[in-house]
Amino acid sequence: MPTPDPHRSTRSRFGRPAAAFVAAAAAGGVGLYLRNPSQRWDVRTDVKIATSPDEVWRTLVDFAAYPDWNPFLVEMHGDPTEGAPLTGVSRLSGGRRFGFNSTVTQAEVGRHLAWSGGSRRLLWGRHWLALEPVDGGAGTVVSHGEEWRGLLIPLLSPFGLGEHSYVAMNEALRRRVEG
Repeated sequence: MPTPDPHRSTRSRFGRPAAAFVAAAAAGGVGLYLRNPSQRWDVRTDVKIATSPDEVWRTLVDFAAYPDWNPFLVEMHGDPTEGAPLTGVSRLSGGRRFGFNSTVTQAEVGRHLAWSGGSRRLLWGRHWLALEPVDGGAGTVVSHGEEWRGLLIPLLSPFGLGEHSYVAMNEALRRRVEG
């Protein structure tokens, strides 16, 4: 077996994810998971939009237009029907991008859209949007959030994912739909 070169960085071998995992472990994140294997992080945000749920829905399911208006989910590909595969790219703070593969778990026209994916043990997420008519149907309250589970939860914040990402999408959606 060759002798390891003491001048060679392990970072080049394992990359940033390994370095981030080590940092999370040093900060106690992994220890927290081992004590609490059901570690979770949930976020919920709300925004009122002055248009009908049907108009909001049309914007939400027009995935091809996401790069034009959505600062958080900058790419989405797939069909918004239950059971369909969905792929996308999230832009995190600092410009980092995070690609994902998921499955549409709920698609009720004008009411609910949700997808989930990942590894149940490492990092699993369920992203959801719920549309509630208000003002006699002339307005919509959009509730928007995500449920995260798994070992890598401590890495979400250092990689730039937080409530601000969901709020930014909400505000961009409001501006897009209200014109």
